[in-house]
Amino acid sequence: MDIKYRVDITKAIDIQWREALKLMEVGNFDDFRPLIKPYLNYGPLYKDSKEDIIREWKGVVSDSELQDIIKILASDVPAREWMGFQLTYVIDWTDRFGFLDSWEQVTCDMLKKWGVTNKMLHEISIENLDKGDNEWFRIKDEDNFSRIPFYGMRHVSPAMPSMGASVVLLDRVLKNMLETIQSPYYLLMMDNAIVYCVEKAFFEKTDRDKLTRAVQLNKFFTGQMLSDVIFYYDGGVLKKV
Repeated sequence: MDIKYRVDITKAIDIQWREALKLMEVGNFDDFRPLIKPYLNYGPLYKDSKEDIIREWKGVVSDSELQDIIKILASDVPAREWMGFQLTYVIDWTDRFGFLDSWEQVTCDMLKKWGVTNKMLHEISIENLDKGDNEWFRIKDEDNFSRIPFYGMRHVSPAMPSMGASVVLLDRVLKNMLETIQSPYYLLMMDNAIVYCVEKAFFEKTDRDKLTRAVQLNKFFTGQMLSDVIFYYDGGVLKKV
C-alpha cells in the first residue's frame, strides 16, 4: 500500500473519530437514529463493576474483546427479552463514518437524554437492521470442509461482525432464505457472526453432534459461540426447537 495513501487513511480516521466523540457530547437523537441496531446476547444480562469484569476476563479474551465486554456489562443498558435471548442496542459508527470500524453501547442514560422509550428504540433498531447489508446464501463447497449442505444468513457490519446473528430478527430475511433453500429449515444459533441453516429433511436424519462438528469446520465459523439454541422455520412463526 502506498505510504501517502496510508497517511491519508490515518488522517481520515482521526478526523472521523473526533467527529464521533463530538457527536457523543452534543448530538441529539436525530443524529443517532439511523445508526442504532439490535445486538443479540444469550442468557441474562447483569450489571457488574469494571474491576470485576477485568478480573474475570483478563487473559481469557484479547484486550479489544475485553473492552467490548466492559461496554456491555458495566453499563446500565436498555434490553428486551427475545426467545431466550436478550437484545441490547448499539450505535454502529460505520453507517455514518466510513473509516470508523467502531461502535458504542446504547445506555439508559442516553435514552433519558434523548427522550426515547424502549419500545421506540427497538422499532427503530429493527428498521435500521433491515435497511442494512443482510445476506442469505448457500455456503460453497470450497468454504465448507464438511459434507453438510449448509446455508448462511448474516448482517454485515465492519464495526461489529458479532452482530451478524441479529439478522434472525428480520422476517424478510427468514422468508428469503426459505425461497433459497426451497424447504422448511432449521437455524443453528452457534455463532454470533452468522446463522447456519440446514434444510429440514437433512437436519432430521443427521446426528446433532455431527452438525456441531461440521459447523466448526466451516470457513465462516468465528469461534465466538453464541448458544446451543436451534430454531425451526417453515414460513410461519419462528419456533424454538
